[in-house]
Amino acid sequence: DKRPATSTTPVSPSSALKTKAICCRNVSGIAMLASRSARFASGYYNKRVDGYTTTHAANCAGVVDDQLPTAGVPNGDLFWLLVEGPALMLTDIAALISIVEGDAIVALTAATSQATTAGRVLAATVTSDQTTIAIQAYNMIGNAMSAKTTGNTNAVILVNLRLR
Repeated sequence: DKRPATSTTPVSPSSALKTKAICCRNVSGIAMLASRSARFASGYYNKRVDGYTTTHAANCAGVVDDQLPTAGVPNGDLFWLLVEGPALMLTDIAALISIVEGDAIVALTAATSQATTAGRVLAATVTSDQTTIAIQAYNMIGNAMSAKTTGNTNAVILVNLRLR
């Protein structure tokens, strides 16, 4: 498992864990960007994704390959969808809550699949609402392997994916 380093060195390992991926086609109509959570297209489970997750604690198909270039994967192209093990994921652009190592990670709400907040993640929050707790537990993406504070907006965190 190799991830980009934070300095000018080309590559550094992020953990000793293996990352698993499946090959999917992007049918979203847009270029899908790296490190964002995706959803499967209806009727094409494990084959095609039609955009990013857009609902809080939505069912996540996987994470768009975090090693893609800035332009992402063009519409119609095949790409690796990360489904298990360490992956870099984008957090919210607003200062919502901190993320601590070990936190359960879930999808963030966005207006549409093309919104700036689409495909981003945040830590699951526990409330007294049993429905919310159940949805977050059922659709947990994985656990944080790195942390961020409320001051770290639009940050990348390392998440141990548990989608399979």
